[in-house]
Amino acid sequence: MLEADDSGNYDLYIKHFELKDLIGFTKERFESDVKQMHEKMASGI
Repeated sequence: MLEADDSGNYDLYIKHFELKDLIGFTKERFESDVKQMHEKMASGI
């Protein structure tokens, strides 16, 4: 999953979950989460 997080690859990320666990977890949500994670890492939080 780290590769998916680093690259922002939603399709690669969701391969690790069952469809029932992804209800409501959209590509937009994933991209927002990854962006926030990268911003926090860059700021040293």
